[in-house]
Amino acid sequence: MGNILAVSCSPREISNSHILLEHFIKGSRAAGARCRIYRLRGLEFRACTGCEACSLTGECVFGDDLAALFEAFRQEADALVLAAPVYAMGINALGKAMIDRSQVFWARKFILKQPPLEKKPAFFLSTAGRENRETFFCAQQTARYFFKMLDLKGEGELLVNPVDGPGEIMQLPIRLLAAREAGYLFARSINGRPNT
Repeated sequence: MGNILAVSCSPREISNSHILLEHFIKGSRAAGARCRIYRLRGLEFRACTGCEACSLTGECVFGDDLAALFEAFRQEADALVLAAPVYAMGINALGKAMIDRSQVFWARKFILKQPPLEKKPAFFLSTAGRENRETFFCAQQTARYFFKMLDLKGEGELLVNPVDGPGEIMQLPIRLLAAREAGYLFARSINGRPNT
């Protein structure tokens, strides 16, 4: 059975991207996966200061909740799901702060020449208030870069718009069903891999 680590980036308590993630995870659990959701809004962590200590040591100077999340990903997860809303045409600030802190993985790989992490599958979920599909472009590029730094293979994405108000996505049951189906299929693909 696969272990899925999911990161919910929204600062809202009633968040469209988090609701989408919960439905995705329901599908994954129905397929037999063990799932753990981290909500960034409840974690205490510092933003990257660009000190470059990780380029010297391979470790971040901040031993906070985000360092613990990254360690859980390295040690326990067979796959990662990233759920982030679009704010100002990109991944929201909490999500981007986490991604900036993943610079430590880039430093290990490209500066310190440490062996890459085991390749793991990833999935991206996002919501936005605007109707245009181009609204997701920058968020998609940032998510793909994040996946590359962590040696993740993006295996799919589910983008839902327009949903703006808190919980508005609940008015789109077809999209929530699509999230459950995507979660189920994602977990089935993980369960079929060796070493899971």
